[in-house]
Amino acid sequence: MTWILPERILFRLLPCALLALLFGCGEVAASKTTLSYENEGVSFRLPSNWEVTEDVEVEGFRYLFVETPGEAILTIHLYPADESFDLEDYVASSMDNLTGEMPIGEISIGSNIPIVREVDTVEFAGIQSHFSIEILSIEVPHLVRHFSITQEGFDINISEQVSAEDLHLVEDGFDLVLSSFTFVNPES
Repeated sequence: MTWILPERILFRLLPCALLALLFGCGEVAASKTTLSYENEGVSFRLPSNWEVTEDVEVEGFRYLFVETPGEAILTIHLYPADESFDLEDYVASSMDNLTGEMPIGEISIGSNIPIVREVDTVEFAGIQSHFSIEILSIEVPHLVRHFSITQEGFDINISEQVSAEDLHLVEDGFDLVLSSFTFVNPES
């Protein structure tokens, strides 16, 4: 199955990547004070200075954007399990779309590495992708960590994107969302 990142999603990711390159300016996740997000079966906690900026269903799949006050972004995609694909295909397609649609500058794709992350004694298997954005001879390394979980007959892909140098600022917030995420199918 060939999967193409919808343009609406792509054009939300590109400005974040460009802002990260030009301004850096990460901000620490306020994970000591949290908010709860609940909508149509999706729920999770997030740092109080983060915001869910989109929660949209398009053509049978749903995606959410969680933005930080800096340049990090977290995306959540929900697919019915019978219409889904494996995490490796998701990662390959996501990275292909990222390189194919960059309006200015250049993106160099690096390696994809299998990872296991433990958050609150729960292990999450995933893939960490590395890439760099170069504009005006300035190169900024980034990483995207992709995780896949299955709940209520849906495959859920959670991707965390941040410049490598700012990961320490948002790591607690990423952990908070990942460890608290639940989905209850409102149609069951």
